[in-house]
Amino acid sequence: MTASEAAAVAAAPPSSPAASPAAAAPAPAAAPASADKILATPATRYLAKEHDVDLRLVPATGKGGRITKEDLLRYVAERQQQAAASAVATRPASDLAAVTPSASALLQRPLVEDQVIPLVGVRRGMVKSMTQAASIPTFSCTEEYDLTKLITLRATLKERVARRTKGVLKLSITPFFVKAASAALRDFPDINALVTDPACASFVRKGAHNIGFAMDTPTGLIVPVIKNVEQKSILQIAQDMQTFIERGRQGRVSLEDLSGGTFTLSNIGTIGSTVATPVVMPPQVAIGAIGRLQKLPRYNARGELYQANLVTITFSADHRIIDGATMVRFAVTLKDYLENPGELLLDLQ
Repeated sequence: MTASEAAAVAAAPPSSPAASPAAAAPAPAAAPASADKILATPATRYLAKEHDVDLRLVPATGKGGRITKEDLLRYVAERQQQAAASAVATRPASDLAAVTPSASALLQRPLVEDQVIPLVGVRRGMVKSMTQAASIPTFSCTEEYDLTKLITLRATLKERVARRTKGVLKLSITPFFVKAASAALRDFPDINALVTDPACASFVRKGAHNIGFAMDTPTGLIVPVIKNVEQKSILQIAQDMQTFIERGRQGRVSLEDLSGGTFTLSNIGTIGSTVATPVVMPPQVAIGAIGRLQKLPRYNARGELYQANLVTITFSADHRIIDGATMVRFAVTLKDYLENPGELLLDLQ
């Protein structure tokens, strides 16, 4: 026995009496190995120094009892986990509760408070009309329209309209849709009709083409009506529309402005939608929704590829009054007017 081993034995406390098997204490950990007997590479020793680790405490899994780099990193990770667990265990429970809300509290806490929004004014009217519309059997059809010629014509007329009105009136493409719809309604008068009989035993075919156009305003969606479209020029229709738009922005649209419609167009393309299925507005029997203008490749009659300016228009109709063939023929007739806008000149009063 060496002198150092003898000194260690002399300094050790006397052993206690053996305990019973039931109360036996855990066996003490083995004494750490001597520093000069530790098997580890210089790199592992350097890493141990960086992490302030006594290599004698690291369990070795390498060949011949060698401590590997993985042994050291595993020991460092376990030591960090034990330190974190110890810090949480020693912290008062009241402190933890103050900073850690329960899961149920997080689920019950609303990000935004609920609100009850009353439906009044225009929105109350929409509730009434859409509830009535839900009881009507409807069908829809969609057609594609090439507006390339119409856009060219509108660009030419836009400059002339600006000069004639001293810049007051800006000619959009919607008045052309309204006038073309009126021309098509002349050929299909049953679409320009109202159902006023609750039993639907009859309907009223209207003589005047009073065409409504859906318009988004700060107070909600409204549908002002352009009266007697069949008697008006495109310029007059544009003037009526601009008047309604200004009144809508100012909140000055009257009940008279919104009444008397016999057919409706909704240009949902102005707010970005490509296709939409509109809901018939009772007592009217048909409505059209115009989609967003898109530039897409198409072939002309000669088989040549060109860039077309396209929109889709989806029509919905009261199937009690309008059969599918009639609505499709109306859509095709409208297509002829919009794709060959020169024909609208024949309908000018």
